[in-house]
Amino acid sequence: MQNAHIVHHKLVKIGGFFFFFVLAFLLMREGFHLLDSMKHVDGAGIGVYFLFFEINDRVLTSDIQFYAIGFFVAGFAAIITPFVLFRHKVLKYIISVWS
Repeated sequence: MQNAHIVHHKLVKIGGFFFFFVLAFLLMREGFHLLDSMKHVDGAGIGVYFLFFEINDRVLTSDIQFYAIGFFVAGFAAIITPFVLFRHKVLKYIISVWS
């Protein structure tokens, strides 16, 4: 029984790290995409989308850089989150609440 819990804990850690790594990658990629799109804007601005969510459909050209910085900050936060969240004490508390 104890071994099943250990395996479950490791799967939660691995899954959490993988999820946050993919999320950070996608956020950073969108930030770079926005910086690159500043060069190819036709009209007054662009629409900003992340995955299948519309963030804003009328971003002025002058504000694109701030959106890109926001995606970079969110990506950095997504990289840091699993190291904070999956520390032993925090993970032990979360699992004791769910069990």
